[in-house]
Amino acid sequence: MNTRPKGSVRLVMLLLGFGLFACGGPQEAVDQTTHSSESWDPCGNLPGLALDLEAAASAPALIGQEDSPTLGELGPEGAKALAAQLQPQGTFCEAAPPAAFQPILEKAQQLADQGDKAGARMLLESLLDIGSLPGGGYLLSVRIQTPGQARSFIRGLLVAAGLDLALGGDGKDFIDQANTTFSEMANGELNSASFEETLRLADEAQRLGQDDIAQRTLERAQEIAAEGLDAAIEDLDPCLSNPQDLHDEITKLLLAFQTASLLGVPDTYGPGQSRYDATWSQATKALKALGGETPDECKGFSFDFAQPVSDGLMMQGSVHACGDIRGPWTGTFSLSGTTEGENVHTSGQIAFTIPQGDDTVEAQIPTTGSLCDEDGCCDVTDSLLLRFTLQGKSNADVLLSSDYNGTLVCPPDSEGNPGYNGPWVTVFSEGLKFEVPLKPYKECD
Repeated sequence: MNTRPKGSVRLVMLLLGFGLFACGGPQEAVDQTTHSSESWDPCGNLPGLALDLEAAASAPALIGQEDSPTLGELGPEGAKALAAQLQPQGTFCEAAPPAAFQPILEKAQQLADQGDKAGARMLLESLLDIGSLPGGGYLLSVRIQTPGQARSFIRGLLVAAGLDLALGGDGKDFIDQANTTFSEMANGELNSASFEETLRLADEAQRLGQDDIAQRTLERAQEIAAEGLDAAIEDLDPCLSNPQDLHDEITKLLLAFQTASLLGVPDTYGPGQSRYDATWSQATKALKALGGETPDECKGFSFDFAQPVSDGLMMQGSVHACGDIRGPWTGTFSLSGTTEGENVHTSGQIAFTIPQGDDTVEAQIPTTGSLCDEDGCCDVTDSLLLRFTLQGKSNADVLLSSDYNGTLVCPPDSEGNPGYNGPWVTVFSEGLKFEVPLKPYKECD
């Protein structure tokens, strides 16, 4: 029985084990009044996001030759490499303090170097009122709407806090303002944040000791990773005809699983877990197809088309083959729409067989239907000529034209005059030519 803890509870345990906020939260920073700014700085050398390297190491991965890969495990080094790729970029630690902060920070440092600690601290305090200074107010007014400005503002406050600590102060006012700014930004961004932005907010919350936001962001990251994995499992199509496309889809699925494993997404912890088993099954099936073994659900082909004939009239069809691409194909055809006040609808069955060793076939499509206007409806029959030419297993050319054997039969009018009885043409003799993509058909018995 798999007794490993799951979901967000498990992730919280990991965070506690690795150190959610290695440098201490704001209160710890306030108490360390004798420390230098370097020893306190939340942007110092801290552990990155706590990720489940053990789970990711056992995640499915492609191994072996590039042209004939097999399924294996990601391994410890692969897990470390992926974890490094997920470490957030663009946090407030990488931001520069606002331009409005720079002269004040530089002057305070000069005063400190000259021994005027009290003067330097007094000058730093002016940063807390920078919103009221000419040209500075925009920093406070837009920080929630623009994370880039908020991160710059937070970084400037943290630099000021570090300098205040080095000067004998407690840095509390600066730290409090940095935390307030971050909370407003995170709460405004989290619900719609991308995966990358969510990880960024998680990292920043950990550095500031804001455990509630850190937990919420990591739970959202789990949700996004889980949704991405479930979509990748659902979307992987082992019937893709292009080998490179199939290889790319397999890689995409496995990366989604590995990422989910790192973040502690439930049901990814090994055989017997639903997401693990589904990923392994889909990837195995796709790899067999990549090696030339056609899955049972891929032993069919289909194409659809929707082509305008004239203003208001649309010609549509859906055709499929079960078994080899060269063999019998069947489907349906329809012509419908309204033109010059007349409603047209005809339909018919498509049937043709592509001979072995050949790429082209011609066939007839008998159709019947009606043409109706305000005076009544006429019966329509027509016979189309179909020319179908394979272009490999991915595309085909289709040509539909009229054989001029169609008829239109209308009833007598209200005054007893004979109705029209004569030729009817669905498409012009030169026909309609178009290309269709061939898709897998998965409804064969």
